[in-house]
Order: sequence, then structure tokens, then C-alpha cells
Amino acid sequence: MASITIKNLSKSYGDASDVPAVKNINISVPDGTFLTLLGPSGCGKTTTLRLIAGYITPDSGEILIGDRRVSEAGSVVPPEKRGMGMVFQNYAIWPHKTVFENVAFGLKIRRNTNDEVVKKVQQALSQVGLAGYDKRYPNELSGGQQQRVALARSLVVEPDILLLDEPLSNLDAKLREKMRTELKDLQKRTGITFVYVTHDQAEALALSDQIVVMQRGEVQQIGTPYEVYERPANRLVADFMGLINVFEGEIKPLGHGKALFTISDHVALEVTAPTGLTSATKGELVVRPENITLVPATSQSNCLVGKIISHTFLGNLMELLIKLPNGQEVRVQSHPMNKFTDGDEVELMIDAASTSVFI
Repeated sequence: MASITIKNLSKSYGDASDVPAVKNINISVPDGTFLTLLGPSGCGKTTTLRLIAGYITPDSGEILIGDRRVSEAGSVVPPEKRGMGMVFQNYAIWPHKTVFENVAFGLKIRRNTNDEVVKKVQQALSQVGLAGYDKRYPNELSGGQQQRVALARSLVVEPDILLLDEPLSNLDAKLREKMRTELKDLQKRTGITFVYVTHDQAEALALSDQIVVMQRGEVQQIGTPYEVYERPANRLVADFMGLINVFEGEIKPLGHGKALFTISDHVALEVTAPTGLTSATKGELVVRPENITLVPATSQSNCLVGKIISHTFLGNLMELLIKLPNGQEVRVQSHPMNKFTDGDEVELMIDAASTSVFI
């Protein structure tokens, strides 16, 4: 197996005045890690994956696999000599070849004996749950089964690293969820280093050991799924990783890593002080909808008061929109058995420990 180290990597397309596709990124992927590159379209995640694969030459910086330098400006080890497999978004399997022939292709290029090919193909198909499907053609398979063929074709050559470029985006929601579980299980069983590209936050949270959140060609945060969701490094990450409510107010340091965030004359919360806070200043308090509890209006202290203007039943939760006296609308997610309805006066109790503050 192998680790990946990316140092000060940059890549632009076109002339030097263009916005870089990737700008001065630094990422370390330990051996056996499931790492996800996450971000919106155009953020640089696929360019980064293609740089790792060796399809693109960087403008500056370097990529190392273990201790071996495989990419630097003007010099790239070709993809076939990197010990990597790659699974594409569109599967890229041949429709005129059987499952066996698709999976065996890489082994035959490497001139494995027939006995070795048969043994390794059957093992790879078993790994992805396709034992007994070797004589079928792609048009006889479901979308999820075709994706597994693409996985098996990459695994059969025993790569140290597997690169996956949005491999589940063409599947329906139920199948995508099932394949997420199977991918994570496969990575744990094989111990292969996975580098996965997606724009789907839920996918990244479910699969990853580490997530790299990218925006505008730059790394915004690297952390565990919990860290990037609960402790976003900046407003961009907080906004991208899920629904948020933003309250403006004054933040004042209290010492010992704590601060007081004042939302209004009668609502102030003790929060974790943001880095660099030395004196009172204006700031933003970010709260996710699930971290606000609604109670009927009873004039409790230190609570925001508002009126429910709409509610939506989503099965496992109820999503409510609350209008505050200042006109701000706040989104809250509540248990579906909580019987609030439009027009109800409510109080909003914010879980201060689950907030993020940015200045």
C-alpha cells in the first residue's frame, strides 16, 4: 500500500492571468486512508485527482507516492507506472466485452498467464459481489452492477491506491446509498488508499476518514467528517457542508477560550472564541437547523422569539421556517411528532456548544 503527499501544488489552464484550477494545495494522505475531495463544480477537486493520477503535469509543486516523487513541474511518471487504479464517473466499461473480459483486460496487458487471469478475476468479482456474473454483458447489468465491474477492473491489478471520480453520481438515490456502504466496506477489507471525488456532502460524510473541502482551487479545510461539519474552518465550509442560520451581532472575549456573542438586547450566548479575537468586534454566529430547539412562547430569558410561517413534513423530521420580529427568517429542524403549526408563537433555544463564530 502507499501514502500520498502533495506539496504546494498548482495548475492553471490557459495563460497566466487565468484563475488557477488548483492553487498551492498541500494534502497528506496516510496509507490505508479513505480521503474525499469535496466541493462544488469548478472547485479544483477533479483537477487534483487527475494530477494525482498523472494525466496532468503541474505548473509547480510536487506529488509523492510513499517516498517516490511522481509529479513535479515538467516531469510526470505516466499513469500506468504509478501503481494506481481509477474508477470513472461513466464507468468506462466496454459494451461488447463480457464482465470477465472487462475485468481481465489489465491483467492481459501485463501478460499474466491464463490461470493467473482466471484466479484474479474471480477473486475481484467476489470482492465486489459479482461472483457468477462473469459471462454477462454490460447491457444485462443494472447501473450498480456496472459500477461494480468498473471497481473490479481497477482492483484486479492490485493497485496501492484507488482513485474514484464521482463514481456514484449516475445511480438513483437508493442504489447510491447501498453502494456507499459497499465502497466503505471494500476499502476496509482491502486496506487500499482511496482518494474519492464528490460534490455530495452526505456521501463524503458517510464514506470518509478525512475530507478535503475545496473552493476556488484552494483547500479550505482538512479534517474528519465530524470536524468539517461541526467545526468548520470558515463561513464557506459551514455553508457548503449543510444548512445554516446566520446571526449577526457583537462578540466579546471572556478569556480561557470563551467569548460572549450578543444577538440582541436580551439574547447573549457563551461560545467558543474564534482564533484571533482580542477585543469586542462584529461577527457572525452560525447555527445549524438541528441545533435549535423550539418551545411554546413562555417569555423565557435568553431566547429568541418568533412566529412559525411554514412547516414541511420530511418523514424523519419536520422543517419549520420561523420569522423573528426583525424580519429575519430562521430554519429549524424538529422531531416530526412535535405538533407545531403555522402561526404558532415559539421560542428558539440555541445550543451554544454547537455553534460556530466567524469574525
